[in-house]
Amino acid sequence: SAVLLSGALLLQWAVHSRDVLAARSPASEAVLQALCAPLGCRIEAPRLLEALKVESTTFSETGSAGIFRLNVVLRNQGATRARMPALDVKLMDARGQVLTRRVVTAQELGVTASTIEPGVEITLQGQVRVTQGAVHGYDVTAFYP
Repeated sequence: SAVLLSGALLLQWAVHSRDVLAARSPASEAVLQALCAPLGCRIEAPRLLEALKVESTTFSETGSAGIFRLNVVLRNQGATRARMPALDVKLMDARGQVLTRRVVTAQELGVTASTIEPGVEITLQGQVRVTQGAVHGYDVTAFYP
């Protein structure tokens, strides 16, 4: 029974870690697909936030009242592809109080790819509308919803 339980534990771990296992060993993807089929799970690019780095950001006026341009350069520093994150964009007033906060997806910023390959740098560009107060600062954080 110990061998049977160890095998069941190994299968459970494989299903739980399927995205990372498939990314690190593409040859295992067919086995993992077969394992996922009866369970209703699917294999996607892994969520590797620790591998993604916001290299730089710029936030500037466009010339239209209340509309600003946001540029974010995102790099995958990991060894495998990673799922594209969303961005938490906070705009702040002169006292550091949040004027507006918005979650922006990569698709909203013109990127159609759902993954970032290792060593690749992607530039995300878009516009943000501010309807209240003067913007004196901003913060951009990558995360997975």
